[in-house]
Amino acid sequence: MAFIIANHKVADFKKWKTFFDSDVTRQKASGLNLLKVGSKADDPNDAYFVWETKDPSGFKKMLQDPGLLDIMKKAGVTGELHWVIVND
Repeated sequence: MAFIIANHKVADFKKWKTFFDSDVTRQKASGLNLLKVGSKADDPNDAYFVWETKDPSGFKKMLQDPGLLDIMKKAGVTGELHWVIVND
């Protein structure tokens, strides 16, 4: 099992989260199980999310999906996506 911890800056966390939550089908199709989503304690527009997966390659493929980039723009993502894969 692996865990993916990711974050990026957003213009408005509430708006961004609505888009993030609506994209659950893509996440599940990529083999991702969302464990937690929230914002940094001292920066409410720094979004963090943690997924669990058996195969991190699904996450990497998801990042190449042009539809994901489109939804990120609509959601108000303002910063680069940073992520790390942690093995169990």
